[in-house]
Amino acid sequence: MEKEIEDYEGKNSDLRNLRKILTDTRLKLAEVISKNLFYKKNEADSKKWFQALSGNRQSIQAVLSSDHEVGRTIKDLRKKLSELQDKLSVILSLSEKSSRITKILVSFTEAEKKEVRLNLTYQTGGVSWKPFYSVRMDGREKIEFEYLAEINQESGEDWNNINLLLSTSSPDVSGRRPRLSSQRLYDQKKKTDKDELVTLQSQSIAGESNAEVESPEAGVDPTTGSSEESGSGFLFRYSKPITLLSRKESKKLSLVSFTTDAVFTALYVPASKRYPLIRGSFKNVSGFPIIPGETAVFRQAGMVGKSGFGYISPGEKAEISFGSENEIRAVYRKESNQTKEGILSGTKVIEKSIRVELENFGKEPRTISFQEAIPVSGVESVKVSIDSTTTPGYAEVRKDSGILEWKLDLKPNQKREIKLKYKVNFPVEFDLNL
Repeated sequence: MEKEIEDYEGKNSDLRNLRKILTDTRLKLAEVISKNLFYKKNEADSKKWFQALSGNRQSIQAVLSSDHEVGRTIKDLRKKLSELQDKLSVILSLSEKSSRITKILVSFTEAEKKEVRLNLTYQTGGVSWKPFYSVRMDGREKIEFEYLAEINQESGEDWNNINLLLSTSSPDVSGRRPRLSSQRLYDQKKKTDKDELVTLQSQSIAGESNAEVESPEAGVDPTTGSSEESGSGFLFRYSKPITLLSRKESKKLSLVSFTTDAVFTALYVPASKRYPLIRGSFKNVSGFPIIPGETAVFRQAGMVGKSGFGYISPGEKAEISFGSENEIRAVYRKESNQTKEGILSGTKVIEKSIRVELENFGKEPRTISFQEAIPVSGVESVKVSIDSTTTPGYAEVRKDSGILEWKLDLKPNQKREIKLKYKVNFPVEFDLNL
Protein backbone atom coordinates (compact mmCIF):
# COMPACT_ATOMS: atom_id res chain seq x y z
CA MET A 1 0.00 0.00 0.00
CA GLU A 2 2.90 2.36 0.72
CA LYS A 3 4.25 1.60 -2.77
CA GLU A 4 0.81 2.35 -4.25
CA ILE A 5 0.71 5.68 -2.41
CA GLU A 6 4.17 6.55 -3.79
CA ASP A 7 2.97 5.80 -7.34
CA TYR A 8 -0.09 8.01 -6.94
CA GLU A 9 2.01 10.80 -5.43
CA GLY A 10 4.28 10.57 -8.49
CA LYS A 11 1.25 10.89 -10.78
CA ASN A 12 0.05 13.82 -8.71
CA SER A 13 3.41 15.57 -9.13
CA ASP A 14 3.35 14.97 -12.92
CA LEU A 15 -0.17 16.37 -13.19
CA ARG A 16 0.80 19.49 -11.28
CA ASN A 17 3.78 20.05 -13.57
CA LEU A 18 1.55 19.56 -16.62
CA ARG A 19 -1.00 22.00 -15.23
CA LYS A 20 1.77 24.58 -14.77
CA ILE A 21 2.92 24.11 -18.38
CA LEU A 22 -0.64 24.47 -19.70
CA THR A 23 -1.25 27.57 -17.59
CA ASP A 24 1.96 29.18 -18.86
CA THR A 25 0.95 28.26 -22.42
CA ARG A 26 -2.46 29.84 -21.90
CA LEU A 27 -0.91 33.09 -20.70
CA LYS A 28 1.45 33.13 -23.67
CA LEU A 29 -1.42 32.44 -26.08
CA ALA A 30 -3.49 35.24 -24.57
CA GLU A 31 -0.59 37.66 -25.03
CA VAL A 32 0.02 36.61 -28.66
CA ILE A 33 -3.70 36.67 -29.50
CA SER A 34 -4.18 40.16 -28.13
CA LYS A 35 -1.25 41.48 -30.19
CA ASN A 36 -2.35 39.78 -33.43
CA LEU A 37 -5.96 40.83 -33.12
CA PHE A 38 -4.94 44.40 -32.39
CA TYR A 39 -2.51 44.79 -35.30
CA LYS A 40 -3.89 42.42 -37.99
CA LYS A 41 -7.61 42.25 -37.19
CA ASN A 42 -7.94 39.10 -39.34
CA GLU A 43 -11.18 37.16 -38.76
CA ALA A 44 -9.76 33.77 -39.88
CA ASP A 45 -6.77 34.08 -37.58
CA SER A 46 -9.08 35.11 -34.76
CA LYS A 47 -11.05 31.87 -35.07
CA LYS A 48 -7.85 29.79 -35.06
CA TRP A 49 -6.56 31.57 -31.96
CA PHE A 50 -9.92 31.12 -30.26
CA GLN A 51 -9.90 27.36 -31.00
CA ALA A 52 -6.35 27.06 -29.65
CA LEU A 53 -7.29 28.91 -26.48
CA SER A 54 -10.43 26.81 -26.02
CA GLY A 55 -8.45 23.58 -26.43
CA ASN A 56 -5.93 24.78 -23.88
CA ARG A 57 -8.71 25.53 -21.38
CA GLN A 58 -10.22 22.07 -21.83
CA SER A 59 -6.81 20.47 -21.28
CA ILE A 60 -6.34 22.43 -18.04
CA GLN A 61 -9.80 21.35 -16.81
CA ALA A 62 -9.02 17.71 -17.60
CA VAL A 63 -5.73 17.94 -15.70
CA LEU A 64 -7.45 19.58 -12.71
CA SER A 65 -10.09 16.84 -12.65
CA SER A 66 -7.41 14.13 -12.75
CA ASP A 67 -5.42 15.94 -10.06
CA HIS A 68 -8.44 16.05 -7.72
CA GLU A 69 -9.18 12.38 -8.33
CA VAL A 70 -5.59 11.38 -7.58
CA GLY A 71 -5.65 13.55 -4.43
CA ARG A 72 -8.79 11.80 -3.16
CA THR A 73 -7.26 8.40 -3.90
CA ILE A 74 -4.09 9.30 -1.96
CA LYS A 75 -6.19 10.50 1.00
CA ASP A 76 -8.23 7.25 1.06
CA LEU A 77 -5.10 5.11 0.82
CA ARG A 78 -3.44 6.97 3.69
CA LYS A 79 -6.54 6.48 5.83
CA LYS A 80 -6.56 2.73 5.10
CA LEU A 81 -2.82 2.56 5.79
CA SER A 82 -3.30 4.27 9.17
CA GLU A 83 -6.05 1.79 10.11
CA LEU A 84 -3.88 -1.17 9.09
CA GLN A 85 -0.93 0.20 11.08
CA ASP A 86 -3.13 0.49 14.18
CA LYS A 87 -4.29 -3.13 13.75
CA LEU A 88 -0.70 -4.24 13.18
CA SER A 89 0.38 -2.49 16.39
CA VAL A 90 -2.24 -4.41 18.37
CA ILE A 91 -1.27 -7.72 16.72
CA LEU A 92 2.43 -7.13 17.43
CA SER A 93 1.61 -6.24 21.01
CA LEU A 94 -0.29 -9.50 21.46
CA SER A 95 2.37 -11.54 19.69
CA GLU A 96 5.21 -10.10 21.80
CA LYS A 97 3.92 -11.59 25.04
CA SER A 98 6.62 -13.22 27.12
CA SER A 99 6.21 -16.83 28.23
CA ARG A 100 6.64 -17.84 31.87
CA ILE A 101 7.34 -21.29 33.26
CA THR A 102 6.77 -21.55 37.00
CA LYS A 103 7.66 -24.68 39.00
CA ILE A 104 6.11 -25.13 42.44
CA LEU A 105 7.35 -27.75 44.90
CA VAL A 106 4.84 -28.73 47.60
CA SER A 107 6.02 -30.84 50.54
CA PHE A 108 3.29 -33.04 52.13
CA THR A 109 4.24 -35.27 55.09
CA GLU A 110 0.89 -36.69 56.29
CA ALA A 111 -0.10 -40.27 55.45
CA GLU A 112 -3.67 -39.56 54.36
CA LYS A 113 -4.55 -37.92 51.09
CA LYS A 114 -6.16 -34.49 51.38
CA GLU A 115 -7.49 -31.81 49.07
CA VAL A 116 -6.16 -28.35 49.84
CA ARG A 117 -6.49 -24.92 48.21
CA LEU A 118 -3.20 -23.36 47.27
CA ASN A 119 -2.90 -19.57 46.93
CA LEU A 120 0.15 -18.51 44.96
CA THR A 121 1.64 -15.02 45.32
CA TYR A 122 4.37 -13.94 42.93
CA GLN A 123 5.85 -10.77 41.52
CA THR A 124 5.81 -9.92 37.82
CA GLY A 125 7.41 -7.20 35.75
CA GLY A 126 6.16 -5.01 32.93
CA VAL A 127 3.29 -3.58 34.98
CA SER A 128 2.93 0.00 36.23
CA TRP A 129 0.34 2.68 36.91
CA LYS A 130 0.27 6.42 37.39
CA PRO A 131 -2.42 8.90 38.39
CA PHE A 132 -4.20 11.01 35.82
CA TYR A 133 -6.71 13.74 36.63
CA SER A 134 -9.57 15.46 34.85
CA VAL A 135 -10.62 18.89 36.13
CA ARG A 136 -13.62 20.67 34.65
CA MET A 137 -14.72 24.26 35.28
CA ASP A 138 -18.46 24.15 36.09
CA GLY A 139 -19.67 27.73 35.71
CA ARG A 140 -17.95 30.23 38.00
CA GLU A 141 -18.64 28.49 41.30
CA LYS A 142 -17.89 24.75 40.98
CA ILE A 143 -15.14 22.37 39.89
CA GLU A 144 -15.69 18.77 38.77
CA PHE A 145 -12.71 16.59 39.70
CA GLU A 146 -12.06 13.03 38.51
CA TYR A 147 -9.25 10.79 39.77
CA LEU A 148 -8.12 8.21 37.17
CA ALA A 149 -5.48 5.50 37.03
CA GLU A 150 -3.52 4.96 33.81
CA ILE A 151 -2.40 1.31 33.82
CA ASN A 152 0.26 -0.31 31.62
CA GLN A 153 0.01 -4.12 31.61
CA GLU A 154 2.72 -5.91 29.61
CA SER A 155 3.41 -8.83 31.93
CA GLY A 156 2.97 -11.45 29.19
CA GLU A 157 -0.25 -12.89 30.59
CA ASP A 158 -3.85 -11.70 30.44
CA TRP A 159 -5.57 -10.87 33.73
CA ASN A 160 -9.19 -11.96 33.47
CA ASN A 161 -11.85 -10.96 35.98
CA ILE A 162 -9.40 -9.85 38.68
CA ASN A 163 -9.84 -7.80 41.84
CA LEU A 164 -7.56 -4.80 41.36
CA LEU A 165 -5.55 -3.08 44.10
CA LEU A 166 -3.41 -0.06 43.24
CA SER A 167 -0.71 0.93 45.70
CA THR A 168 1.11 4.26 45.96
CA SER A 169 4.00 2.70 47.87
CA SER A 170 7.46 2.64 46.29
CA PRO A 171 9.42 -0.53 47.19
CA ASP A 172 12.67 1.11 46.05
CA VAL A 173 12.34 3.93 48.61
CA SER A 174 14.33 3.24 51.75
CA GLY A 175 12.45 3.12 55.05
CA ARG A 176 15.55 3.90 57.11
CA ARG A 177 15.10 6.58 59.78
CA PRO A 178 16.51 9.93 58.54
CA ARG A 179 19.48 11.32 60.46
CA LEU A 180 20.85 14.86 60.70
CA SER A 181 24.56 15.52 60.42
CA SER A 182 26.44 18.22 62.30
CA GLN A 183 26.81 21.64 60.71
CA ARG A 184 30.15 23.28 61.40
CA LEU A 185 31.26 26.86 60.74
CA TYR A 186 34.82 27.80 59.89
CA ASP A 187 36.60 31.14 59.70
CA GLN A 188 37.15 31.74 56.00
CA LYS A 189 37.84 34.86 53.95
CA LYS A 190 34.58 36.29 52.64
CA LYS A 191 34.30 36.16 48.87
CA THR A 192 32.56 38.87 46.89
CA ASP A 193 31.07 38.31 43.47
CA LYS A 194 29.62 41.30 41.68
CA ASP A 195 27.17 39.06 39.88
CA GLU A 196 25.61 38.20 43.25
CA LEU A 197 25.25 41.75 44.55
CA VAL A 198 21.71 42.11 43.31
CA THR A 199 19.49 39.06 43.00
CA LEU A 200 16.76 39.42 40.41
CA GLN A 201 13.63 37.32 40.60
CA SER A 202 13.30 34.72 37.87
CA GLN A 203 11.13 35.80 34.98
CA SER A 204 9.06 32.70 35.61
CA ILE A 205 7.20 34.34 38.48
CA ALA A 206 4.44 31.84 38.06
CA GLY A 207 6.80 29.12 39.23
CA GLU A 208 7.67 31.21 42.31
CA SER A 209 4.10 31.73 43.41
CA ASN A 210 2.39 28.59 42.19
CA ALA A 211 3.15 26.30 39.27
CA GLU A 212 -0.49 26.09 38.21
CA VAL A 213 -0.68 29.66 36.90
CA GLU A 214 1.09 28.53 33.73
CA SER A 215 -0.97 27.54 30.70
CA PRO A 216 -2.44 24.02 30.86
CA GLU A 217 0.32 22.72 28.52
CA ALA A 218 3.10 23.77 31.15
CA GLY A 219 2.36 22.37 34.53
CA VAL A 220 4.04 20.44 37.31
CA ASP A 221 6.42 17.66 36.39
CA PRO A 222 4.59 14.38 37.10
CA THR A 223 7.84 12.78 38.29
CA THR A 224 8.25 15.20 41.20
CA GLY A 225 7.29 14.04 44.68
CA SER A 226 7.46 10.55 46.19
CA SER A 227 5.81 8.41 48.80
CA GLU A 228 8.06 9.98 51.41
CA GLU A 229 6.14 13.24 51.03
CA SER A 230 2.91 11.57 52.03
CA GLY A 231 4.27 9.46 54.83
CA SER A 232 3.06 5.90 54.22
CA GLY A 233 1.50 4.64 51.00
CA PHE A 234 -2.16 3.81 50.55
CA LEU A 235 -4.26 1.48 48.40
CA PHE A 236 -7.00 2.02 45.85
CA ARG A 237 -9.40 -0.90 45.63
CA TYR A 238 -11.32 -0.97 42.35
CA SER A 239 -15.04 -1.43 42.92
CA LYS A 240 -15.64 -4.40 40.59
CA PRO A 241 -13.70 -7.21 38.87
CA ILE A 242 -11.90 -6.13 35.73
CA THR A 243 -10.03 -7.70 32.80
CA LEU A 244 -6.62 -6.32 31.82
CA LEU A 245 -5.09 -7.80 28.68
CA SER A 246 -1.33 -7.80 28.21
CA ARG A 247 -0.60 -5.24 25.49
CA LYS A 248 1.34 -2.06 24.84
CA GLU A 249 -1.72 0.17 25.05
CA SER A 250 -2.45 1.75 28.42
CA LYS A 251 -5.90 1.72 29.99
CA LYS A 252 -7.53 4.44 32.10
CA LEU A 253 -9.84 3.57 35.00
CA SER A 254 -11.95 6.06 36.93
CA LEU A 255 -11.30 5.66 40.66
CA VAL A 256 -13.34 8.48 42.20
CA SER A 257 -14.92 11.81 41.29
CA PHE A 258 -16.39 14.73 43.20
CA THR A 259 -17.79 18.22 42.71
CA THR A 260 -16.72 20.99 45.07
CA ASP A 261 -16.99 24.75 45.51
CA ALA A 262 -14.29 26.83 43.85
CA VAL A 263 -13.12 30.43 43.68
CA PHE A 264 -12.09 31.76 40.28
CA THR A 265 -9.88 34.81 39.85
CA ALA A 266 -7.88 36.25 36.99
CA LEU A 267 -4.08 36.34 37.33
CA TYR A 268 -1.95 38.63 35.15
CA VAL A 269 1.82 38.06 35.20
CA PRO A 270 3.30 39.87 32.16
CA ALA A 271 6.75 38.37 32.71
CA SER A 272 5.21 34.92 32.19
CA LYS A 273 2.17 35.45 29.94
CA ARG A 274 1.00 38.39 27.84
CA TYR A 275 -2.62 37.81 28.81
CA PRO A 276 -4.53 37.13 32.07
CA LEU A 277 -5.22 33.54 33.12
CA ILE A 278 -8.16 32.07 35.00
CA ARG A 279 -6.95 30.65 38.31
CA GLY A 280 -9.25 28.18 40.04
CA SER A 281 -8.83 27.52 43.76
CA PHE A 282 -10.56 24.59 45.47
CA LYS A 283 -10.21 22.26 48.44
CA ASN A 284 -9.41 18.55 48.21
CA VAL A 285 -12.61 17.23 49.81
CA SER A 286 -11.76 13.57 49.22
CA GLY A 287 -10.48 11.36 52.00
CA PHE A 288 -7.15 10.69 50.31
CA PRO A 289 -4.30 12.80 48.96
CA ILE A 290 -3.89 13.90 45.35
CA ILE A 291 -0.45 12.65 44.37
CA PRO A 292 1.71 14.29 41.65
CA GLY A 293 0.36 13.60 38.19
CA GLU A 294 -0.76 14.96 34.84
CA THR A 295 -4.08 16.79 34.56
CA ALA A 296 -6.45 17.38 31.65
CA VAL A 297 -8.17 20.76 32.06
CA PHE A 298 -11.64 21.48 30.66
CA ARG A 299 -13.93 24.47 30.39
CA GLN A 300 -17.53 24.66 29.17
CA ALA A 301 -16.42 24.65 25.53
CA GLY A 302 -14.13 21.63 25.91
CA MET A 303 -10.51 20.78 26.70
CA VAL A 304 -8.16 23.76 26.96
CA GLY A 305 -4.88 21.94 27.66
CA LYS A 306 -2.89 19.96 30.19
CA SER A 307 -1.41 20.95 33.52
CA GLY A 308 -0.45 19.04 36.66
CA PHE A 309 -0.71 18.80 40.43
CA GLY A 310 1.89 18.43 43.13
CA TYR A 311 1.12 16.56 46.35
CA ILE A 312 -2.14 17.80 47.92
CA SER A 313 -3.30 16.42 51.27
CA PRO A 314 -6.99 15.84 52.12
CA GLY A 315 -8.54 19.18 53.04
CA GLU A 316 -5.63 21.13 51.54
CA LYS A 317 -6.17 24.00 49.10
CA ALA A 318 -5.22 23.43 45.46
CA GLU A 319 -4.88 25.81 42.52
CA ILE A 320 -4.87 25.24 38.78
CA SER A 321 -5.11 27.36 35.64
CA PHE A 322 -8.05 27.15 33.23
CA GLY A 323 -6.46 29.02 30.36
CA SER A 324 -6.84 32.62 29.26
CA GLU A 325 -9.41 35.06 30.64
CA ASN A 326 -10.94 36.44 27.45
CA GLU A 327 -13.23 38.98 29.14
CA ILE A 328 -10.38 41.06 30.60
CA ARG A 329 -8.13 43.18 28.40
CA ALA A 330 -4.64 43.84 29.76
CA VAL A 331 -2.09 46.31 28.35
CA TYR A 332 1.47 46.38 29.74
CA ARG A 333 3.80 49.30 28.92
CA LYS A 334 7.39 50.05 29.94
CA GLU A 335 7.45 53.84 30.21
CA SER A 336 11.07 54.41 31.24
CA ASN A 337 14.27 52.45 31.73
CA GLN A 338 17.30 54.67 32.20
CA THR A 339 20.59 54.84 34.08
CA LYS A 340 21.97 58.16 35.33
CA GLU A 341 24.42 59.61 37.84
CA GLY A 342 23.29 59.55 41.46
CA ILE A 343 22.94 62.52 43.81
CA LEU A 344 25.93 61.30 45.81
CA SER A 345 29.27 61.18 44.04
CA GLY A 346 30.45 57.75 43.02
CA THR A 347 26.92 56.34 42.63
CA LYS A 348 24.55 55.54 39.79
CA VAL A 349 20.78 55.21 39.66
CA ILE A 350 18.65 52.92 37.50
CA GLU A 351 15.06 54.12 37.16
CA LYS A 352 12.31 51.88 35.82
CA SER A 353 8.66 52.71 35.32
CA ILE A 354 5.76 50.59 34.03
CA ARG A 355 2.05 51.14 33.52
CA VAL A 356 -0.70 48.52 33.28
CA GLU A 357 -4.26 49.01 32.04
CA LEU A 358 -6.94 46.46 32.99
CA GLU A 359 -10.48 46.54 31.61
CA ASN A 360 -13.43 44.19 32.19
CA PHE A 361 -15.49 43.59 29.04
CA GLY A 362 -17.66 40.91 30.67
CA LYS A 363 -21.17 41.16 32.07
CA GLU A 364 -20.12 40.04 35.57
CA PRO A 365 -17.66 41.55 38.10
CA ARG A 366 -14.17 40.05 38.01
CA THR A 367 -11.36 39.85 40.55
CA ILE A 368 -7.88 40.10 39.07
CA SER A 369 -4.39 39.85 40.58
CA PHE A 370 -1.47 41.59 38.91
CA GLN A 371 2.10 40.51 39.80
CA GLU A 372 5.38 42.19 38.94
CA ALA A 373 8.91 41.56 40.23
CA ILE A 374 11.44 44.17 41.30
CA PRO A 375 15.12 43.58 42.18
CA VAL A 376 16.10 42.45 45.68
CA SER A 377 19.34 43.84 47.12
CA GLY A 378 21.80 41.42 48.61
CA VAL A 379 24.37 43.99 49.85
CA GLU A 380 24.18 47.14 51.95
CA SER A 381 25.68 49.45 49.30
CA VAL A 382 22.89 48.68 46.81
CA LYS A 383 19.50 50.22 47.62
CA VAL A 384 16.17 49.42 45.97
CA SER A 385 13.33 51.88 46.61
CA ILE A 386 9.76 52.16 45.34
CA ASP A 387 8.70 55.63 44.20
CA SER A 388 5.77 57.43 45.84
CA THR A 389 3.97 57.66 42.47
CA THR A 390 3.44 53.90 42.52
CA THR A 391 -0.22 52.84 42.77
CA PRO A 392 -0.93 51.95 46.43
CA GLY A 393 -2.58 48.76 47.66
CA TYR A 394 0.17 46.31 46.73
CA ALA A 395 1.63 43.60 48.95
CA GLU A 396 4.70 41.38 48.72
CA VAL A 397 3.78 37.79 47.87
CA ARG A 398 6.49 36.52 50.21
CA LYS A 399 8.83 38.45 52.44
CA ASP A 400 11.99 39.56 50.62
CA SER A 401 10.82 37.93 47.37
CA GLY A 402 10.51 41.17 45.42
CA ILE A 403 7.22 39.99 43.90
CA LEU A 404 4.56 42.68 44.30
CA GLU A 405 0.87 41.92 43.90
CA TRP A 406 -2.16 44.16 43.38
CA LYS A 407 -5.67 42.71 43.79
CA LEU A 408 -8.45 44.59 42.00
CA ASP A 409 -12.21 44.15 41.68
CA LEU A 410 -13.42 45.22 38.25
CA LYS A 411 -17.08 45.92 37.57
CA PRO A 412 -18.49 45.33 34.06
CA ASN A 413 -16.96 47.79 31.57
CA GLN A 414 -14.74 49.26 34.31
CA LYS A 415 -11.14 50.24 33.55
CA ARG A 416 -8.32 50.51 36.12
CA GLU A 417 -4.69 51.58 35.85
CA ILE A 418 -1.65 50.46 37.86
CA LYS A 419 1.66 52.34 37.92
CA LEU A 420 4.95 51.03 39.29
CA LYS A 421 8.17 53.04 39.52
CA TYR A 422 11.31 52.00 41.40
CA LYS A 423 14.97 53.02 41.65
CA VAL A 424 18.17 51.06 42.21
CA ASN A 425 21.12 53.03 43.69
CA PHE A 426 24.53 51.35 43.41
CA PRO A 427 28.27 52.27 43.38
CA VAL A 428 29.74 53.19 39.99
CA GLU A 429 32.25 50.33 40.15
CA PHE A 430 29.39 47.83 39.99
CA ASP A 431 28.24 46.78 36.52
CA LEU A 432 24.50 46.19 36.78
CA ASN A 433 22.25 45.39 33.83
CA LEU A 434 18.58 45.18 34.83
